[in-house]
Amino acid sequence: MLDRELQTATRAATDAGRLLKRHFLTLHAREIHQRRKHDLVTDYDRRANRLIVRRLSAVFPNHGIVAEEGDNRPTRSGYTWAIDPLDGTINYAAEIPYYAVSIALTVNGVPILGVVYAPDTKETSTAVVGKGARRNRRRIRVSKTTKLRDAFIDLEHTVAYPGPQRTASVTQRCLTAAAHVRRSGSAALDLCYLASGHIDGMVLSGPANAWDLYAGIVIAREAGAMVSDGRGQPFHLRSKHFVATNGAIHRQLLKVIA
Repeated sequence: MLDRELQTATRAATDAGRLLKRHFLTLHAREIHQRRKHDLVTDYDRRANRLIVRRLSAVFPNHGIVAEEGDNRPTRSGYTWAIDPLDGTINYAAEIPYYAVSIALTVNGVPILGVVYAPDTKETSTAVVGKGARRNRRRIRVSKTTKLRDAFIDLEHTVAYPGPQRTASVTQRCLTAAAHVRRSGSAALDLCYLASGHIDGMVLSGPANAWDLYAGIVIAREAGAMVSDGRGQPFHLRSKHFVATNGAIHRQLLKVIA
């Protein structure tokens, strides 16, 4: 079940990632564009997006497309691909090698398959609901950290998050409560590192889009992660906070950001 979808998405993500890698460190200023404050896009976001959409559409012509860089297509089949061709554009433009290609498949709005490819480390994280999560074909699981004071937490915020004061408040509380806190700039990779036990939790503040999180959510959940909004309720894209942890520290982290 979904073997063909997983194989096609993995190949598309890998080829798009190779395109991005070829042009990493060679970007010209004219190839970087500002859509709005704190939100960049490069010519290679768009080229990678076209590559992925073309590959998926060729194999699954009846599936819908929702992509950060456009080429959106509605569907009646119930199946829709959510695509972020370059998650971590600001890092990419700044020549920081922490970025990824993220592809998810949803059925009636529910994510069921995720692929995240990191071009610089050549790490491919994948998952299908009910089949576990893998990195480069090896099974992965979340960490066993049980205390927030020992935990490594990643904090992110979307471009739509209203104001630096709220971000600073969450950051300050987490800095006080957790052992290590950072902001990396790629939610998709953060969720993969949560899934593989390298970090213990993450918080994304602000309303998100399907392409921001869905692939990483499938991978993290299949590795044993717990996912919720900031109140411990089921997460939805308009939630004020998205929280994902190894499960053991979930309630502790929720109390900190409440």
